[in-house]
Amino acid sequence: MSCKRLIFGKVNATALGAIVAACVLPVPANAAGGKDIGSAPIVAYDQSQFGNTATDSDIEQCNEKDSWWLLPVASGDRITIDFEGEGVKYARVWPVGTTDFNIESTNYVDERESGSNGKGELVVKASQTGTMPLSFSNYDCDFGDSVDPGPYDFTAYIKHGVRVAIPHRDSRPRRGTLAVTARTPDGGQIDDRGLVVELRAKRAGGTWKRLGSASVSHSVANIAYSFLKSTRGKKVDLRAVASGDAYTTATSPTDHLTIR
Repeated sequence: MSCKRLIFGKVNATALGAIVAACVLPVPANAAGGKDIGSAPIVAYDQSQFGNTATDSDIEQCNEKDSWWLLPVASGDRITIDFEGEGVKYARVWPVGTTDFNIESTNYVDERESGSNGKGELVVKASQTGTMPLSFSNYDCDFGDSVDPGPYDFTAYIKHGVRVAIPHRDSRPRRGTLAVTARTPDGGQIDDRGLVVELRAKRAGGTWKRLGSASVSHSVANIAYSFLKSTRGKKVDLRAVASGDAYTTATSPTDHLTIR
């Protein structure tokens, strides 16, 4: 999984254990979901997973049968779930902290219904670190839309959130090295050469130009830069853009400064 180089900030032991299991240790694809949240397996990201709403659960309410999974997440993660199969009509993701004991009084974060082609896609963003239950159902008791219980499959993809920032200065030398910080949305450290920060600048009325880039190590990208001589004494806008295959693209607030 792509998150193996993430170093998280303060999280509780249960949440951290689940994330470490999914991010550091190899997680094999599972062949069945759980009958409830307590028995749900951890999702292996970027791998096909298989379940069966007819056999995963022995619990049936108003003809609805659910198959359960757990999504290990960190704050700011964006999770995309592509699902299909004759035995699934709805996919739902529930907030961190949802259990078999409070599910009846908890609202799901989002829901998607499969289309006429039997396929669906659900995209959610994690607001906190932990595990988010994922359920697949053949039926909706409130609306009556249904399919017969049976097999289904899905693949979950994850992109990590980033918070990138440039230290403010009223002025900077024409040449130098700028230390740009890149952290998880909740302040955790990132140590991943796959995350690259690009420094960009523009003058009033101009377009953004690339000054340089560097990979992130211990939450810092040290970027060597050089402005043209003609910018000396001029005001410029400066910003940083962080991107990588395992991350959502993030842009820092713009810093306004003078080149000396």
